[in-house]
Amino acid sequence: MSPIKAPKNYTIKPYHGILVVYFVLALGTLFAWRAVGVNGVIGDEPHYLVMASGWARHGVLEQTLPYLDEFQNQEIYPGGWVPRDAVPTPEITHALQGPRGLYNIHNIGLPLLLSAPFGMSGVLGARLFMILLGSFAVAVSWRLIGYFTRNPDVQFLCAASLCWALPLVPAANQIYPDLLAGTILLYCLPHVMWTELRPGLRQTIWMALLLSFLPWLQVKYALPALIVMAALVVQSLQREQVVKRVIAIIGIATVCAVPLALYNNHAFGKFTGPYNGLGFEINRTSLMVFHGLFIDQNQGFLMQNPIHWVGVAAVGMQLARHPKRTLLWAVVFLSLLLPNAMHPNWYGGQSFSGRFGWAATLVFWIPTLAGLTALAENQRHVFKGIISASLLLQATWLMLIMTDAVELYNRSVHTHLSYYSMLNAPIHAILPALYNVTWAYRYPPNWVWAFILLGVFACGFRWAVAHPAKTIDLKNHPA
Repeated sequence: MSPIKAPKNYTIKPYHGILVVYFVLALGTLFAWRAVGVNGVIGDEPHYLVMASGWARHGVLEQTLPYLDEFQNQEIYPGGWVPRDAVPTPEITHALQGPRGLYNIHNIGLPLLLSAPFGMSGVLGARLFMILLGSFAVAVSWRLIGYFTRNPDVQFLCAASLCWALPLVPAANQIYPDLLAGTILLYCLPHVMWTELRPGLRQTIWMALLLSFLPWLQVKYALPALIVMAALVVQSLQREQVVKRVIAIIGIATVCAVPLALYNNHAFGKFTGPYNGLGFEINRTSLMVFHGLFIDQNQGFLMQNPIHWVGVAAVGMQLARHPKRTLLWAVVFLSLLLPNAMHPNWYGGQSFSGRFGWAATLVFWIPTLAGLTALAENQRHVFKGIISASLLLQATWLMLIMTDAVELYNRSVHTHLSYYSMLNAPIHAILPALYNVTWAYRYPPNWVWAFILLGVFACGFRWAVAHPAKTIDLKNHPA
């Protein structure tokens, strides 16, 4: 996974093509759904927008007035989820009664970002802005691929396999902070993994700002932010301008954390926010969900975009060759996946299938891209075959999604297995189904695919050990 710097004279026109097609697909999905009357706000989405409405139209973070407006006008949730004359209370909102009024349990970072677009164009404006934020994942992935290869065709195909696919395209218009959090980590993590990438003082400050914003999006992102920021401090101790770098990182983290803590204390009477304890459960269900976020036929990121199986093998290879670097990546990846697996609102409640894995999926782009570019250099025909199959599969699925031929929202645990599959109905019986704990551990495909996952990882590890001269790493050219 050793990165190299793309040549300065390399044209960026292929990147424009990747970006244009992303916008066409993401916007096409949004407006196709609107045309057939689907994609209304659901789950946590209306509550994020109520917060955005309160800040945009009333300049308040206290939730009584914005919820009253929504109950009466039903702008965000047509038809309303309560009668028009309802009084906002914790029982009918996502808010708690604190010492100074009613405050939303959701973090304020995303609503603050959405306040201007929502104030100008309502729900549609918010969704369009989310698609714009999603385009930063395209930009970051393009930059990341450029560290691995100088071949413009390979760079284009690798970017297309991830940016014109699930989960990014259909998820881009959803009003959740997960994709943005994943994009921030996708940008920052490579700079602390590879010594060849030597960020200057300005870039270090920029990364510290981005990482410090993660807890504003959701409190659970404080852990991966802290891990990457600690690695950034350690890295800075080995660079020039050590004192300035460390002071900048710690100073920015403090300056960003203090206002959030003061808001939490004002709203909920404690600096840590609205929750009592961690709110996690460790049991048979959480173990099932953890595996499901990998391989469940609806929820698993390896099933939503099977090209990530290349990344599974690449993780095994890199663990054999660069254990410290790979373990850092793995700790960040698991810090995103494990809290979601243990959250009792299993798989994210009424939201999109796979949402609890979105941030971790973007972080997984790193080994997937490393593996794909290595295949392109060493096994060109295999690379082209995998890319072609992936693009064809994703095009088929996106066509079904745009025409509303499939239901993307989470299924109930009571759903019969024959009606569970989101995209793989013809072959659903041979794919994992990890959504009902009463029989999931007895369902043979779940065990078969779990062993396949471990087998692919083990094959990558053993190949790297057996072929020390045939490394998948590219040349070490300092960036």
